[in-house]
Amino acid sequence: MAKQKLNQDIYKEIRPYTDEEIPYAINRMLQSKGFITSLTNFLPDVPINVLVKKVRKIRTTEQMQKEILIEIMVDLIIISKVLEIIIMVEDLEIMEEDR
Repeated sequence: MAKQKLNQDIYKEIRPYTDEEIPYAINRMLQSKGFITSLTNFLPDVPINVLVKKVRKIRTTEQMQKEILIEIMVDLIIISKVLEIIIMVEDLEIMEEDR
């Protein structure tokens, strides 16, 4: 019954993966050079073989969020804060020059 509902779901192309779909989705993504490149860009301090091994072990959406996405989000937040500080310093320098 649940599978039938998924097949009729008009949003199936954009809906989140179910836990049952995660292993298959991960296998597909790990075959994509773009996905692996993105992972290594977001997590450059983790060797690629360690990263791939870590991703292959993921079986649920919660695992993906806790083990991969949280690391990426933390890095993005740090980068955004650093950029925010740089912009504020540049703005202060401009304001000082205008005095």
